[in-house]
Amino acid sequence: RTIHNAHADLVRTLAFDRAMDVIVSGSYDESIKIWRFSTGALLHKIKNVHTSRVFKLMFDRSRIVSCSHDRSISVIDFASGLAHARLFI
Repeated sequence: RTIHNAHADLVRTLAFDRAMDVIVSGSYDESIKIWRFSTGALLHKIKNVHTSRVFKLMFDRSRIVSCSHDRSISVIDFASGLAHARLFI
């Protein structure tokens, strides 16, 4: 499966969980996106967490941890569901 035009700039980092059927991508466009692996559907787009390029991310069943060229580390909590994702740190 290929997701074309997934981000507005270079995709720098990916994390994948087969059991959750989820891919999380981070980009130089300052965004983090959550995708359904089996369909390629965009589940959620997270903006305004970083003010520069996203370099690395990791996730588990309730949080996404990312770091950026803006010299920040962010923890995004989505334990209550993606619709309620919020910046934890």
